Amino acid sequence: MSKLEAEFALQLSALKIPYTDQVRVDTVRRWRWDFRVKDILIDIQGGTWTGGRHVRGTGYQNDCDKANAAVKQGYKVLRFTGQDVKSGAAMQFLESML
Repeated sequence: MSKLEAEFALQLSALKIPYTDQVRVDTVRRWRWDFRVKDILIDIQGGTWTGGRHVRGTGYQNDCDKANAAVKQGYKVLRFTGQDVKSGAAMQFLESML
């Protein structure tokens, strides 16, 4: 678990929001989601300002494929940046959906 994921997990626990981490929901691909809260799959996107995997061509394409497959299975999908986690905006948004 990355530092950002650990911080998000701490925020979930502090608000007593039940979650599962490191979730796989696709039987064909081995995609992993950072968290699942009810029917919501959550990914914390690190490296958005440093040219990390999530913002380069192949990584972005794979993230789109992963999100679309999850939506097709009936999940809601949320993606948050490190800034969202650190500022509390991610948790605030998630709470508004619960």
